[in-house]
Amino acid sequence: MSNQTDPKVIAIISYITIVGWVAGMLMNKEKSAFASFHLRQSLGTLLMWTVAPMVAWVPVAGWVAGPTLMIGGFVFWVIGIIAAIQGKQQEVPIVGKYFQEWFAGV
Repeated sequence: MSNQTDPKVIAIISYITIVGWVAGMLMNKEKSAFASFHLRQSLGTLLMWTVAPMVAWVPVAGWVAGPTLMIGGFVFWVIGIIAAIQGKQQEVPIVGKYFQEWFAGV
């Protein structure tokens, strides 16, 4: 019997907060291409949510960019988790290809 976790489960868990992302990383021992893809996408969306409040403090430009990053991060998160549930390797719009490049080591 194999102790390997279903890559789809790992992908879905990776979108559920930073704790889920860390759990997904630990569960992805076999380095599934599908799970790794979604770990990179979810890390990117989590970072967008982390940076957005900091950007929002910048006068004038940040007041637009901060909320835009927050809303964009949420929309990308929804797109990513739906793709993981459906078993698809679908990049989030605009920045998904960069997440795959930037976090290639994940």
